[in-house]
Amino acid sequence: QALQDAYGLAREAQALTLKLLKPGAKPKDISDANSDFLEKRGYFPEKRLYAHGQGYDLVERPLIRHDEPMKFQAGMNLTIHPGATNSTVWATVCDNYLVTETGVSPCLHKTPKEIIVV
Repeated sequence: QALQDAYGLAREAQALTLKLLKPGAKPKDISDANSDFLEKRGYFPEKRLYAHGQGYDLVERPLIRHDEPMKFQAGMNLTIHPGATNSTVWATVCDNYLVTETGVSPCLHKTPKEIIVV
């Protein structure tokens, strides 16, 4: 059940990030909001790079973290992969989106948004 709960929280964290993403948004503001969201629910703040651009390379700017000055622009491809971590569990979700003029596109793939057991 702990994994299910953490995965659900990671999905909520992703939804929060997507709600805040739009052209001109500051990565630091989004990063801070995500960490506050997790901490208020008893999880560790996000210290890793949990969202970033993708294009010619797997990891490109802009980066969603506290020290990234580059703002988002329409047309950018981003991967959003927040995690929910506490002392006993870690869960993450990872999906790609395009920044649009007003926010973000629907998810760019059809992978089910559920815990996948291999």
